Amino acid sequence: MKPIITHNLGVKLVSLIVAFFCWLIIISISDPTVTRRFDGIPVEIFNENAISSAEQVYEVVAGDKVNVTVKDKRSVVENIQKSQLTAKADLGQLSKVNAVAIDVYLTDVEANSVSLDWNNAVLQVALEEKITKNFKVDYKIDGELTSSYILNDVIIETPIVEVSCGVSKMGRIHSVGLVIPLNKQKKNFEKELPLVLYEADGNEIDLNGVTFNTDKVLIKASVLPTKTIQVEHKLVGTPKEGYYLVSTDIQPDTIQIAGPEAVLKNIESLPVEIIVDGKSKEIKKTIEVAELLDPQIVIDEEYRTISYHCIIEKYGERTIVLTKEDIPIRNLEVGLECTFRRPDQKYTAVISGSESLLKQIDTAGMECYLDLGDLDVGTYSLLLRHNLPKGLKLKNNIKVQIDLKRSIVTE
Repeated sequence: MKPIITHNLGVKLVSLIVAFFCWLIIISISDPTVTRRFDGIPVEIFNENAISSAEQVYEVVAGDKVNVTVKDKRSVVENIQKSQLTAKADLGQLSKVNAVAIDVYLTDVEANSVSLDWNNAVLQVALEEKITKNFKVDYKIDGELTSSYILNDVIIETPIVEVSCGVSKMGRIHSVGLVIPLNKQKKNFEKELPLVLYEADGNEIDLNGVTFNTDKVLIKASVLPTKTIQVEHKLVGTPKEGYYLVSTDIQPDTIQIAGPEAVLKNIESLPVEIIVDGKSKEIKKTIEVAELLDPQIVIDEEYRTISYHCIIEKYGERTIVLTKEDIPIRNLEVGLECTFRRPDQKYTAVISGSESLLKQIDTAGMECYLDLGDLDVGTYSLLLRHNLPKGLKLKNNIKVQIDLKRSIVTE
């Protein structure tokens, strides 16, 4: 056997070496070494207390994300996911120039030959003094309740919060608030909500480097049903003798109220008494609606007051003389002819009302007329009709005698 093994030993060794290199070439061709780049790997920051303990805050200037190049066999690299790359920066190792090296790790990969390159990227931060201030918590509304319901009251369990951040960011903070989401609610509700920082123009401020003495604030909101009711006024008494109530205007004439359902169902209108007894001039008054309703009723600011205006003027009379030319005929049947039995007669109209309106009235303003609807041939004594302006009254009845006859048709 030995001569067979050692026979041509050199040739056999060379063949073995050649075969090995051929195998390496084949493997290299079928599974070559490749690189792959992963952009925007977020950098996790830890040991932040190294800065906060010194009563300082930091803000990342550069390096919050890093680009990583992975190098290995294609079979390995192609199976690597971005989520397997982790970048970290230890603020406990912060240098004098406020920079710290970033370390990148690859997890869940069995191969130990994977090469990672992130070009020695560093996290750069800016430091400044941390200050603390107290702010009142306000709120905004986002969304709507169910129709016919209102948000009655909001109780903020932590009305004052403590805000800590850098001097420059603190200078931008104008107010602290929270946003209450409304989504067609009909009942009272509670909710824990995150705090929001606002600039003077209402824009939100990012919360980087900001801490609160509480992460969330509990709010308790009460919701009430609403109802629209009519304002009904009642006049009490009469104006002074010789004076006349021209008009009464009340605004608004309907209001919206809110309250417990058991209370709302018993309210159908809002009665308002207007005392005109013995008055001789206009009346203007504003009433607080809350004084007229159950204390449990909630009134929107728009409807908290009601105003009324009564115009009272001196009562007077005026006499207007009418002729047949002032009295038009209406609804004369076709084929009939109307004539006044006493064409030269003058008709006296006595009109009463406020003096200001009496000064403006004339024969045309009275809109007098005779209505001949459904009348046939014959002699009639008809009541004069009129359309006097509101606030004036015709005191006497005026009758006009007419004849109706067939029209004479001439060929």
